[in-house]
Amino acid sequence: MPRARNFWDAKRERMGRGDLSLLQQSRLTSLLRHVYNNSSFYRGRLKSAEVKLNNFKTDDLEILPLLSRTELFQDQTTHIPFGSFTCTSRSNVALAGMTGYIGVSRSNQPLNLALTVPDLRSLADRVSRGMVSIGVNPGDRLYVMDDPRLNPIFVCMTRAAADVGAEAVQVGVSRSLRTCRFIMPAVPPNHVFASPSYATYLAGLLREERKRFPVRTIFGWGEPGYSVASKRRVIRETWSSVSSEHLDVFDVYGLMEGGLLGFECSEHQGLHGFEDKVIYEVVDPRSGEAKSIGEEGELVITTLDLESQPLIRYRTGDITSIEEERCGCGRTHLRLRGIKGRLDERVIVEGAEIFPSQVEDIVNEDRDLAGNFRIVQKGRVRMRELVIWIQPKRSRRSAVQRFQKAAAKRLGVKVVAEARTQKEMPDFIHRAYRVLDLTRRPQQERVIELQQHLEGLRVESSRGGS
Repeated sequence: MPRARNFWDAKRERMGRGDLSLLQQSRLTSLLRHVYNNSSFYRGRLKSAEVKLNNFKTDDLEILPLLSRTELFQDQTTHIPFGSFTCTSRSNVALAGMTGYIGVSRSNQPLNLALTVPDLRSLADRVSRGMVSIGVNPGDRLYVMDDPRLNPIFVCMTRAAADVGAEAVQVGVSRSLRTCRFIMPAVPPNHVFASPSYATYLAGLLREERKRFPVRTIFGWGEPGYSVASKRRVIRETWSSVSSEHLDVFDVYGLMEGGLLGFECSEHQGLHGFEDKVIYEVVDPRSGEAKSIGEEGELVITTLDLESQPLIRYRTGDITSIEEERCGCGRTHLRLRGIKGRLDERVIVEGAEIFPSQVEDIVNEDRDLAGNFRIVQKGRVRMRELVIWIQPKRSRRSAVQRFQKAAAKRLGVKVVAEARTQKEMPDFIHRAYRVLDLTRRPQQERVIELQQHLEGLRVESSRGGS
């Protein structure tokens, strides 16, 4: 099907770099005045940094302190429910939510979210841009396959689909076999929004059911999987076998508290940002010093379009780099070169930082391995070798040796690979947590059990594995 349009807002998406800078300056000035007048939390931070609101420039952002989730969580603990960093009264809140996934927060510091009507409009506008970029056309049907509970982003996604002229179906997750057998035949999707783990699981069910649907795109967030070349290939191949259309896979990046922050286009050359709505920085995770364009570091964002809970120099905890050259699609906004991983998921071996996405790329390149794997550690002790559990499909010994050699060469550390069975190492269905800390294993087992419960599956604990 030909694409109805290439841009949602061509004027904004193709703005010159100079015009973008002027717009950011204007909106940053308005934002600082807004938070100073309406938030005791931000007013204190601005006073401590001795910010002069009338003369503050975007280049001066570095004088402001970086903002962490822990600080916001502690603020909300003291000022229940939304915290003193929130800049609007309860009477203006149109939608409330919470970060975390199916009751599980990676940081154990969930944030209560409060959005106004203007917030919802602006966040939906970001999503509309992303949808058009991947080819969502008027009359198409989009499946939103993630848990919608307490998740305001999916409200924005439904609104964005309507604005584009498409039909959104909040399918959610859980009872996926029922979805494959009854819901999808009744209302076939053209586009599927799902995490990489869930997209993989769902495609497997569809293959077993021997069903095909007119799905043209798979896209989503929550894991780096769509940025991992070999994982993207696996998902494309698997879904192509159950789709009656030419299919492509797109990466999307966002945070519950920050909204959609990046989306791929058909060029697949990184995730386009929204520089008219967000200021993006990349900093050294340890020192907080700015990284140059193209250098890898932690992404820091300042949201210019959120009225209720704006984020100023907020640490995302995600590792990426920035590219500013114009994309072949014609968009001028900077691009994020994929998300390498989260800081709280990195493993340090003899001084080298290893992210699960790096291991996943190697695992999926070996067709004798199932995609499931675990990086194993015992607390925060210094590691001299990287222990990885893998799941061979056949020839366990040769698969282990081959993977161990390839991983050691690619990662530059000593690797110890150990074969495990599906029963010993059940896969995550909806969202994967690849680093297994043996000192905190019961908490991770609970995540597996919860996902299996939502699917109506018999819960099988993997605690017996050594």
